[in-house]
Amino acid sequence: MTRTMDDLFWLGCWILAHAVAFAIALAIDFTIVANSNMVSLILPAGVISGCCSGSVEAWLLRGRCRRPGWLLAITILATPLGIIWTLAVFCILFRLLGEGIQSLLLQVIILGLCVGMVVGIFQAPFLRCRLSYALGWIAIAALSRSIGWVAGVSLFNGYGLANEAVLAALSGALGGAIYGTITGRYLQQAIPLRQQTASNPKQGTIKHQP
Repeated sequence: MTRTMDDLFWLGCWILAHAVAFAIALAIDFTIVANSNMVSLILPAGVISGCCSGSVEAWLLRGRCRRPGWLLAITILATPLGIIWTLAVFCILFRLLGEGIQSLLLQVIILGLCVGMVVGIFQAPFLRCRLSYALGWIAIAALSRSIGWVAGVSLFNGYGLANEAVLAALSGALGGAIYGTITGRYLQQAIPLRQQTASNPKQGTIKHQP
C-alpha cells in the first residue's frame, strides 16, 4: 500500500470512527437529558463523550502520539472540564449580554469552541508534532467541534423522527464526520504518516521518492 493510500485509509478510519463515537455518545447523552436535569447531566455526559472520542483517538493515534493510554485518560478528564468551563462562560455572557445569548445555535457554537479548546489544550502535549502544530491543534479542535455540533443540532431541529434517540445518533454521526474530516486532515499535515510507520517496526519503512 502506497503512502497516499495509507493516508486515505487512515483518514477514512478516523472519520468513520468519530462518526460512530459521536453517534453513540449523543444518543446516550440525549437519553440522560430526557430523564434528568441539566445539572446532573454535566459529569456523565462529559465522561461518556470523552470515553467515546478518546477511545478511537487513542487507538488511531497510537503510533502518532506519546502514551496513547494517557491520551484516552486525559480526554475523559478534559471533556467534562470543558463543559464546566462552558457553563462559566455562559454565566459571564448572560450577565453581559442578557437575552442576546438566547439563540440555540449561538450557544452550541460557544459550547463547541469551549469544550474543543479545553480538550485540545489537554491533548496537545501528547501529540508528536512541533509546538506550532500543537498550538494549531487547539484551534482546530475547537473550530471543528463547534462546526460539527452546529451541523448536528441543525439536523436534529430540522427533521422529526418518532424515535428522537435515533435522530440524536444521526446528528452525532454527522457532527462526528465533520469533526473527523477537519481534525484528521490537520493531523496528517502536523504528524506525517512516516512517523507512525517509523515508530512501529512491524510495519517496516517507507521509501521516499526522490
